[in-house]
Order: sequence, then structure tokens, then C-alpha cells
Amino acid sequence: MHTPHWVTPEPAGLVGPFKLTASGSASEVLHAQSAYADRMVDEPQAVHRFRVLLSDVQDVALSPQESLRALQEELAKVNHHD
Repeated sequence: MHTPHWVTPEPAGLVGPFKLTASGSASEVLHAQSAYADRMVDEPQAVHRFRVLLSDVQDVALSPQESLRALQEELAKVNHHD
């Protein structure tokens, strides 16, 4: 299964990665990760807030080509410091 990832030029209000999972037979579920804990949430209002956040992230995310270039630039900086 392909999981899309988005690179944002600035933090988009996130404290860690999250995944929204939906199936035809069950309600949408949120899996949120942080430095402190992983949480599974199926409360509709909380899931909706993250659905809105995902939309906000997609609005500011770099294109796939821009994302690749940004990651390559960061990798070059890291390798340059060795």
C-alpha cells in the first residue's frame, strides 16, 4: 500500500506524523505519533480536526519535485559537515 508523504517548508502545526485510515466497513481512524506516545483515535470530532489539518498541510506542501530537491539539499548539507 502506498502512503503519501508531504514536505512542508515550515512546520504546519504538527507535532509528529499522523495517518488517517478509512475502510468501507469501519469509521475513519487516526493514528498520531509524537515523541511521547502513539495514539489511535476513532472519536469523530478528533478525526475531523486532523482531516482539516491534513487539508492545511496539503495546501502548503511542496510539490514532489520541490520536495525531492529540498531533501537533496538537506542531505548535501549533512554530508558536507562530515
